[in-house]
Formats: sequence, C-alpha cells, structure tokens
Amino acid sequence: MIGFNYFETGWFRKEITKMSTRRKILWLFAVTLLAGVGTLKAEWTEPVFHGELTHPDGYWMALDPALSNDETIIYFRCHDLIYDENTIWEAHRDETEDTFTGKRVLTEIFNDGEAMGSPWATENGLHLYYYQWSGGECYIKMAERATTDDTWTHVKTFDEIHTAGIGDSMPTLTGDELTMFYMRTIGGKKYIWKATRPTIEEPFSDIEEVSELNDSCNTVSRPSILPDGLTIYYDAQDGSAPSIYKATRSSTDEPFGNIEVLDFCLPDKGESHPYVAPDGTGFYFFGGWGVGQGGIWEIHWVDPYNSALQSIEDAIAKKIKAIEIVNAAIDKEMTALEALQELTAGGEYGELGLRRIDIFRARIRIILSMLRQRRARAELRKGLRELERALVLLGANPAPQDEVSSEAPAPGPLRLRIGR
Repeated sequence: MIGFNYFETGWFRKEITKMSTRRKILWLFAVTLLAGVGTLKAEWTEPVFHGELTHPDGYWMALDPALSNDETIIYFRCHDLIYDENTIWEAHRDETEDTFTGKRVLTEIFNDGEAMGSPWATENGLHLYYYQWSGGECYIKMAERATTDDTWTHVKTFDEIHTAGIGDSMPTLTGDELTMFYMRTIGGKKYIWKATRPTIEEPFSDIEEVSELNDSCNTVSRPSILPDGLTIYYDAQDGSAPSIYKATRSSTDEPFGNIEVLDFCLPDKGESHPYVAPDGTGFYFFGGWGVGQGGIWEIHWVDPYNSALQSIEDAIAKKIKAIEIVNAAIDKEMTALEALQELTAGGEYGELGLRRIDIFRARIRIILSMLRQRRARAELRKGLRELERALVLLGANPAPQDEVSSEAPAPGPLRLRIGR
C-alpha cells in the first residue's frame, strides 16, 4: 500500500487550488483510487506448455527451443522417438499469446541420416547456428538467408573450434556474434566452452573452457547468453534431475559469478535446454512437469516497471483502435443521414409506409448518436494524451502516433433539411 497521504502534501494542495470544480473531482477520484492500489511484485508468470509442438501420441517430442526476436517464430529440435532421428523444425504464431502453428522441418539444411539440433537465431533473423553430425563427428554450423521471407542456406562449418572425437553442440552467441558459448562433450561428459573472433567474417579463436560454470555442478549443458554477454543461463545437474541456472558478471573480461538456480524450477521435474529472449524476460525450456514425455514450456519474468510500461503502451494502442472505430461509425452515420435526406427529398418514403416526421425523428436520433460519439472520441483523445504524458514521466519516449488514427478530422457541421 502507498505509505503516505497525497491529500496532506503541499504540492497537492497547491495544484488543487488551480483546478476547475470538474477537474478537482477527477483528481480526487484518481488520488483516492491510487491510494488503494497494492504493490506489484516482480514474479514469474504461470508456465505454458506448448503441446502443439509435440506429437499427440508421443511419437516425437520438441526440445532445444530458440525464438525470433519478437518471439513469434520458434526453432526447435524434433526428436523422433520411433526412428531416433533429430531434425530442426520451425513454427509460427501471430501474437505471443497464441499457440504455434505451421510446423515445418528445415529441409533446406537437413541431410538424411545426419542428426541436427539446438538452433539459435540472431536478432535480425538472418543467421541460424546449430549442430549437425557428419561422418561420426558433431560440428557447429551456420546457415543464412537474405531476408526473413527466404529459406536457409548452409554457408559455414566451424572447423576451427573442432577437435576430432569431441562433440561440439548447442551454440549461443552474443548480440554482435563475436563470442560463442557452446557445449563440448568430452569422454561422455558435458562442458561449456567459449570462442571469440574479431569480426563475423573471420574464424573463431581463443577457445577456452568456462571453468567457473563447469565447476558449479557435476554436469552442465545448453548455455543461453544474453546479447551483452553479461548474463548466461544453462542447465546443470547435481542430483537426479537438471535445473536451470543463472550466472552474471559486470564486464566481459571477468569470469561469471553469482550463480543461482532459477526459482521457478521444481524438484525432480528436469527443466533443461533453456533459451532466454534478448530482453531477459521470456524463458523457453524443456521440462516434464506431468505432461508425459515432456516438451517445450514458456514462462516470463514480470517486473513492475516494465509491466507498467507495457500495459500503458497496450492501452494506448487500444485507445487508438477505439478512435478509429468511432471515426468509422461516424462516417457510417453521416452516410445514413445523407441517404435519409435523399429519401425525404425524393418523396418515395410514402411508398415504404413511412412518414416525413418519422424520418426527421430518426435523423435527430442519428445526430444525437454522432454527438455522443464525438464526445467519446474527445475523451479518448484526452486519455491518450494523459497516457503519453505518463510514459514521459516514467522515462519512456512514446512512439509518435498516426495522426489519421488518433486525430481523424470530424465530419462537418450537422444540418437537417426537413423539406416539405
């Protein structure tokens, strides 16, 4: 609850004396409402299971999720449990609240019989990193495309980081693609390593083990680095089931520290293979959680500040849409008025069993409706401006709004011609 009384502040008393009676009532209502609002705590949302990515009869399951920057495209490894095949698939959704549809295997980069998986896409959606077996060895590869509407083309295998007999897989890169963290399997045990390069055109070098993460647990796997390279997530296992861990550092020259297990993880449920969205709030991972053989889950971290900004931006978008709807309604009402005027002037209304006075009264009702719509639109515009001011006060710059959408011109003066 709010810890002080707005009504007793000098600022409030000073401001309230400047206001009209109507505005005073609105302000008193707003402050009273604000005083009763509780505190929103940072917390995890309810986890969502993407069962649409897993075969309903359990013939295959989805693992190794990675998403586009806007989280509407998911890339994942599909493990066929019948034929023990691993391929990379993609699926789409229109909004982040929707389920994924349109699953397809990336046949353009798949070679029959060569297992592949652990895709990771750059923020611009033009580079895709993944692992693939070839000739008994597991390599990290990259595909690219000219636009996000194109299919992928394999362009590079990172031989420079590979050692015969050691499996390289599960790549994740910083935003500039100059540092890659990945998993190496040596003698059956998994480790997290990293490699760097001066530019994306040059090969990786400076290959080294990320020992501070490998020493944190008995087994570590599937790293997911944030774009700035300062926060990394990975799954690790000391007991019977893995969990997802987080580690941070203050600069890229320092080792990772502050290692902790994410508190949404449940004992013995096997949360693993994490992917974290670039903003650090969207988490996608593989887990059992009572859904048969398991699959991909989604969960989000919500903090009060970003939640407030997002909600305000969503409200602004809805108000603009409402204004557009009101404008469209007023246009229809104006069309109806003009049509009734023509009907009155032509005299055909008698053939329809109508009276001139009834048409006149109907037009009056339409005009009253338009006046109410105009008032509603004016209030929506005022609310829109208040929300934009709220964003400025919160340190955010509201995006410029479409003038046609938010400030569409009103129809001309409303006139009635009664006729004879």
